[in-house]
Amino acid sequence: MKALNLYGVQDVRYEDVRKPEIEKENDVLIKVNTAGICGSDISRFGKIGSYNPGLTWGHEFSGIVESTGRGVTSVSKGDRVTACNCFPCFHCDYCKQGNYARCTDMKVLGGQVNGAFAEYIRMPAENVLKLPDSMDFATASFIEPSSVVVHGMRQVDIKPGSSVAIVGCGTIGLLAVQWAKICGAGDVFAFDTDEALPRLNFEKIVRNELKVIGSWNSMSAPFPGKEWQTSIHYLSSGKIDVSPLITRQVRMEDVPSLLPELYNRKSFFVKVLINVEALS
Repeated sequence: MKALNLYGVQDVRYEDVRKPEIEKENDVLIKVNTAGICGSDISRFGKIGSYNPGLTWGHEFSGIVESTGRGVTSVSKGDRVTACNCFPCFHCDYCKQGNYARCTDMKVLGGQVNGAFAEYIRMPAENVLKLPDSMDFATASFIEPSSVVVHGMRQVDIKPGSSVAIVGCGTIGLLAVQWAKICGAGDVFAFDTDEALPRLNFEKIVRNELKVIGSWNSMSAPFPGKEWQTSIHYLSSGKIDVSPLITRQVRMEDVPSLLPELYNRKSFFVKVLINVEALS
């Protein structure tokens, strides 16, 4: 099958790899339809490189179940699905507390596990989520970034009518604008950043007695967390509208030549989707 593999800084290759197979009872083999290029993918391409050279990358995706292990009962061949991109260890102290986002031995799709920029991907059944028939694949590819936002929204206390400022107008920031309104915010202000300015002014934080609350990943107990089903519900109902965020759709073979343009910001974009199904 065809896949996009990251070997190093600005070294991504479109090449043939072995198609994954069912190996365990809880395995689900998914034929990828659409995959989203995350801002973290662009950063890793441009200046970080691969944690595992040659690994297939990508972690935002949707597709159709091709086959399952004999122990899988939650989905069946032909189901339309997405999947949680994180693999907590389930054994560390944080995992035992249900705090999976803080797992000390986290594996991530496209980082330590072969990712979704490929024709097929194998996932454990506990990570796989079934999609409503009404949800198109492009919209479904936004479920992962939406779940990241929902996880963050659950860390803060937005009261009805609150004024909310969103700093950063990429995919996450623009989704956060919509989620803030759903959570009851009144006025929502969105600002983008200036790379020439410091990102945080700690003196202003201290003098104004502000609180800084961190949020990481998209999971909670029971795994993978309410963030995912909540995102599926609001995206499928249209209450969260991702269509204005889709700047363009491209074929997988065009990505290696496109990434330098995205990394160097040579043209405006919010979200670029890879139409993996176009190979078929």
